[in-house]
Amino acid sequence: MVDKLWIVTSYETDFSWIDRYTSNYIIYDKSGKLQETDRVRHQINVGYNIYDICYFIINNYDGLPDICVFIKANVFKHCNEEKFSLLIQNNNFTPLESYEHLPVSAGHIKGEDGGFMEINNSWYIPAHIKTHGKEVDKYLRTYNQFLDKVFKNPVHPKWIRFAPGGNYIVPKQNILFYSRGFYEKLMGYVDYHRIPSEAHIIERALYTIFTNEFQEKDRLTAQLDDIRTWFMDSGEAVLKKILSKRVIRVLQRIRNRIFG
Repeated sequence: MVDKLWIVTSYETDFSWIDRYTSNYIIYDKSGKLQETDRVRHQINVGYNIYDICYFIINNYDGLPDICVFIKANVFKHCNEEKFSLLIQNNNFTPLESYEHLPVSAGHIKGEDGGFMEINNSWYIPAHIKTHGKEVDKYLRTYNQFLDKVFKNPVHPKWIRFAPGGNYIVPKQNILFYSRGFYEKLMGYVDYHRIPSEAHIIERALYTIFTNEFQEKDRLTAQLDDIRTWFMDSGEAVLKKILSKRVIRVLQRIRNRIFG
C-alpha cells in the first residue's frame, strides 16, 4: 500500500474539509493557537509554506513517505475543489492548480500541459518590498539569481512553469534527487521573516525543483560563489577602507585570476 501523507500549512484557516479525503495528514499550525495533537503541530510563523515544505523534508529526509502532498489549507483558492478531487488521487508528480480560465497575456501563458506559466522578470520582488519594507528583503532579488545560487549551469527561462500557491503532489524519489543540505539552503533563504520576498522566488521554483530539472551545486562550489558575491558586492569596499591602494591592486589581480 502506498504511504501518502498530506503536509498542510495553516494560519487560522479551516482545514476540517481534509477529513473528507484522508486521515493521513499533519497540520503545521503557524498561528500557534490550536491544541496540539498527533496531527496538529505548532510551527514557527516564518517563510510561508516554503519554510514548512523544507522543514518537513529536512526532518524526515531518511524516512519520507512514498508520496508527499504539500498544500496550504486554503488550497481551493488556487485549485477548485472539483478539479482538486480528481488530481488528489494521483501518485505521480502533480501541480494542484486550476488557472485554465485565465486568458493569455503579456505576463502569463499556458504551458504544454495547460498549466500556469509566468514571465520571468521577478516583477513581484520590488512590489513586495515596496509594500512591506526592506525588512522582507535579505538574500535574493531575482529568480535567475536563485537558479545560479543553487544549481549547476541552470538555464534562465523566459517563462516560469509553476503552480501559484505552491501546492503539489511529490513522490519521494523526486525529493531525494537533491541532498538534505539543498533543502537546508532553501530554508535558510526564508527563515528570517514571516513574509520574506525570497519565498515568492522559491514558490516559482518548486516546479523546477520537484521535476529535477537541474543538478544541485556541490557545497564547495556554492561556498566559493558566496565568497565571490560578497567580494564583488561589499568586500572590496571594506578593504578599501583599511588597505593601501597598492595592496588593493594586488588583491584585485589575484581576484581576477581566481574568478576571471
